[in-house]
Amino acid sequence: MKHMKRLLATIVIILTLSVGFRAEGQGMYGPQMAPPPVDRRDFAALVDVVRQQTFASSQLPMIQVAGLAGWFTCGQCSVLMNLFSFDDNKLQVVRYLAAHLVNPSEWQPIINSLSFYSNQQKAKSLILTRGASENENVDF
Repeated sequence: MKHMKRLLATIVIILTLSVGFRAEGQGMYGPQMAPPPVDRRDFAALVDVVRQQTFASSQLPMIQVAGLAGWFTCGQCSVLMNLFSFDDNKLQVVRYLAAHLVNPSEWQPIINSLSFYSNQQKAKSLILTRGASENENVDF
């Protein structure tokens, strides 16, 4: 548990240094503009920290914290999704990051990371609603 807290703190520090804490639609980016995504170096550090964990039950909370503290591209979301084998865990990554995607209209890498059509539809719904709901099927 102590190790997990230290890793979560590391993630928050990395992402805070990269983009800082900002409320959505507030600050220098204006109401419609997202801040820049986590830079490559900090993203690589996040991926390494998550990979060091053995089980999804340890990895997913780290991604959840990262999703609260930073902004991500759909490509970065896809990379984090592909750290997992199962669609359920991959969808959880989408849930955590959907509200902080800087380019949600470029969702194709996320969809391509999922095996089943029903899960692809859930991911599209999560992206379009910014993580608020996955109950509706979305036709594209």
